[in-house]
Amino acid sequence: MSEPAGPGHDPAVAGPDDRRKALESLLALPSVIGVSNEGAELRLEPRELDGEHLTVRAPRLLLAGVETLTVRFAVDSLPWRVTFELRQAEYESFDHALARLRLRSAERGQVERVSRREPVRAAGTARVLSATNVLPGNSYPIVIEERSASGLRFTCEWDVSAGDTFVVAATIEGVRYSVRAAAVNVHPAPFGRRIVGARVQ
Repeated sequence: MSEPAGPGHDPAVAGPDDRRKALESLLALPSVIGVSNEGAELRLEPRELDGEHLTVRAPRLLLAGVETLTVRFAVDSLPWRVTFELRQAEYESFDHALARLRLRSAERGQVERVSRREPVRAAGTARVLSATNVLPGNSYPIVIEERSASGLRFTCEWDVSAGDTFVVAATIEGVRYSVRAAAVNVHPAPFGRRIVGARVQ
């Protein structure tokens, strides 16, 4: 029989097994966005996991002054917020370094916190903030299929990758809708389209 949680217990703080599962899922992603202690956004490409240390490929020139990096992503539809501290960085090229990160904290979303999804089917635009395959600043047409307080799903014809960030805007039932979001998963759709699941930031 498990003991009742004490007054300081936080169910969002993950145990060792859940942290390991989250880190393994993070390693499987092609890239994610890490937000530094100074608020800068760095695209990180996970390369190797050693216990609670994660090695990532990162933009070398943006690592100056970085002490911590916070990454948000989803595992089995549950959001995670993981914070790392930068332990060391090795030169790889003029543009990139291999950074060794040590896990500092991991917090997970709760099933009961998942927001109700609302079918939408509304035309809108996505203005790119950072992306792997398209230029920041470009805007692309999308169709929002559904939304919730924590995320949205849309279809599009441009080359989205997991970790891309953008501002989504549309008018839904006469009301202006605008959110900043990050792509969590991308799936092919007929006629060259893509179905994108995104998390609201």
